[in-house]
Amino acid sequence: MNRRGIFCFVLVLAFAAAYLGLSAGSVDSLQEIREAELYTLQAERANTVRTALENNFDFIVKRTIEGEVALGNTNAETLKEKLCGRLFEFFRGVEESYGGELKVEFFEGSFPSGQYKKILLSKNRKKLRKEFLLENSRVLVVDAGRHVYFVEFSLTGGMLKSTIAYALMSGRESEQVFLIPVDYSQKVLVVR
Repeated sequence: MNRRGIFCFVLVLAFAAAYLGLSAGSVDSLQEIREAELYTLQAERANTVRTALENNFDFIVKRTIEGEVALGNTNAETLKEKLCGRLFEFFRGVEESYGGELKVEFFEGSFPSGQYKKILLSKNRKKLRKEFLLENSRVLVVDAGRHVYFVEFSLTGGMLKSTIAYALMSGRESEQVFLIPVDYSQKVLVVR
């Protein structure tokens, strides 16, 4: 009887140790799952912000052109000033809006075509300036007659087609890039 009691006691201890070992492993697994969920949520949030930036960028360009031409501003240089000013204000507003877990910052840089992956690796980042937008953009206004205007806004990429404006969205565990590509252009037909 005594041996059976000792054997049962040892067996209970072995099961308890196995149960505690498995429980500790499941706690580690739960922690890993939570970390993976957090990373996924941060990456998804950054992707949503990037998509919103793309859509708002196009919207601001189109609405600014339509509004300015409707007010009679058909001078290419003054249109370019207005467009770059509004875009720069938008970029600054976005930077101020995002903080905490997701940070959005706008930069300017020179990257050879096809080597945009280096953006994430670059440590020498230069904050975006309004002058950069003015230097690397152009506006073409064509008066088609009868109060019809064709306006094109382009970001040229400079003489070597390598200068770009971009935003870096960074969280604790993820980074994404919003890139305004070289030769970006928006064409708007306005009737006033």
